[in-house]
Amino acid sequence: VGRSHVRNHKWSLITFKCEICSDGCVVPSAIASSTCAGPITPTESIHEQTYDGAEKRLIYIFNADDDCEDVTEYRTIYIVDTTPPTLEAPPDATADCETYVPGIPHLVGLDDNCDNDPAVSASEWIEYDCPGNYTVYRLWIAEDANGNTNSTTQTIEVSDNSAPTFTGSINNRLYDCTYDNVEDLPANDTCGSDVTVYYTEQEIAIASINEADVIAAGGVASEVIAAYVRTWVAIDECGLSSEECDTAYVVDTDHPYFTDEPSDVEYPCDAVVPIVPPTVHDPCDPDPEMNVTEFKNSTCLHGYEIYYTWTASDWVNHYNSTSATLVVYDDEPPTFDSE
Repeated sequence: VGRSHVRNHKWSLITFKCEICSDGCVVPSAIASSTCAGPITPTESIHEQTYDGAEKRLIYIFNADDDCEDVTEYRTIYIVDTTPPTLEAPPDATADCETYVPGIPHLVGLDDNCDNDPAVSASEWIEYDCPGNYTVYRLWIAEDANGNTNSTTQTIEVSDNSAPTFTGSINNRLYDCTYDNVEDLPANDTCGSDVTVYYTEQEIAIASINEADVIAAGGVASEVIAAYVRTWVAIDECGLSSEECDTAYVVDTDHPYFTDEPSDVEYPCDAVVPIVPPTVHDPCDPDPEMNVTEFKNSTCLHGYEIYYTWTASDWVNHYNSTSATLVVYDDEPPTFDSE
């Protein structure tokens, strides 16, 4: 009785990567022969054990039998996935804070040699220099069914390129008599909410003012008693700033006026009481001028009329006047000292 035996290569373990087996792995085979029966065709069976993802084990079982004795060989093939997915993020970019649209985009590319649908997780965090200048970091992690992972990143530099703008009206303005700027000029910023506004001012000579600018502001150049150029500055939280200028004109539109104005009076020539001049005031000029003119009209030696005119003027040559008349009469005839 012959004894069968297996010849050819004898291996017990072969390992292939799954991407190779997708095109077809090397399938083990066996050739048997017997000293008495000659060549024998072994029978073959396959036992498959599947693991996570694309990994599995194939056990090939060969049996040779010459009707007297038989022999069995086991050939094991491991198919493994050790290659992580490949993924491509959008390219790094720069953006203006006004046009940047937040939100994590899709990957540009995602592939895996063995897993048709690898899992992807994405995260994002932001580092701020100021509300309009910041860096966006994005991270994608892909994992296939066998736990192989790979990652990619994207960085976006967002910058604030726009200075704040004034929302209020920048116009030359008039102030009546006194200058006390309590105005506020609002401004806003497209990339932040906190805008600081302040102004500086410098008084300018009245001789240097532009008459057309005063008229445009609703005033008269001759009534200007002071002028200030104001520079308004708006600064956002990233340090960008914008400036606007206007001119504040202080004007005197009021005329002087009198109090204690005298009335017309008549006195006999032997009891004349001089007229007391009026008192002059001005709402804006602390020291208005007052001049008086007199005109005397004699009716006889001791009878006459004096016409008084008081004229007041302020520092921008606004005028006002008042008048009164003093009448002195002699209605007594002379008398003799002796009879």
